Amino acid sequence: MQLQKLHFNESQNICISGGIAGIVYWLIALPFDILKSRIQTNQKDEKILTEFSKLLKREGLLSMYRGVDAVLVRAFPVNAIVFYAYEITLNLWQKFTAPKSITSHNK
Repeated sequence: MQLQKLHFNESQNICISGGIAGIVYWLIALPFDILKSRIQTNQKDEKILTEFSKLLKREGLLSMYRGVDAVLVRAFPVNAIVFYAYEITLNLWQKFTAPKSITSHNK
């Protein structure tokens, strides 16, 4: 069985890149976000490492990825749109701020 190459246009490449970047970001950031939320909702004034070790002992490593499915479902389309909007804005900015070429009309 041979895999076929997928051909995407530039807009599709930008959107796919943004979506994948969003997913990778949240896979890395989610444990820190969960820890931050736990510390904010905790009534005790505990240090980060103390709360982290308690969380791991009580709920295990997978607790750091609780809710990851909803986060990733949201991350792909949101970041795809943000990347695409950024590229459009950048292209428009470059188009309207590019130096005008000076042509000589004196002959």
